[in-house]
Amino acid sequence: LFPFLALISYNWRDISTLQIPPEEPTSNLFGAAGCWFSYYGYQLVGLAVWSIPLLCVFIGILLVVGKPFRIGRRAFGVLLSIISLTCLLQLAGHTPTLEGVLRSLNIVPNAGGAVGYLLITRGLAPLLSRFGSGVLMLCLLVFSVLFTIGFRNIISILARITAWASDKADEIDDPDAPK
Repeated sequence: LFPFLALISYNWRDISTLQIPPEEPTSNLFGAAGCWFSYYGYQLVGLAVWSIPLLCVFIGILLVVGKPFRIGRRAFGVLLSIISLTCLLQLAGHTPTLEGVLRSLNIVPNAGGAVGYLLITRGLAPLLSRFGSGVLMLCLLVFSVLFTIGFRNIISILARITAWASDKADEIDDPDAPK
């Protein structure tokens, strides 16, 4: 709950480097720790910091259902996912939809934080154009998600969905069949 509630209750005016004097008491539900976690998260990876609570929920669900979470391969995949997401957010940061959010968080113009800024604005966009950078990062995101989930797991999920859809189609074709 910490990353989610800290991000929900983030107020940039609580940070002493952004406003002098900072608001007292802090409006963050987790006090100074929540303020600084959110601040550094937004500064480092921008809006992609919201992947941290989602990752915590995912790992929690795996632990509750008794599935082991092997951190080696998946950690690399998650890291690639977050990096590509920050880059895509950096590219999308100039849209009117995100500008209001970025202003309220006081992170304009870097929706991708420092990582997105360095990789896209200073690195890839001048070389590949914004469109080319976006295509590259979208491909990297898809690859990293597939890599994290695992190709065997994806095939297994697709097989289950296909079997379920086939059973439903059989039920529709023959409504008098025993269930």
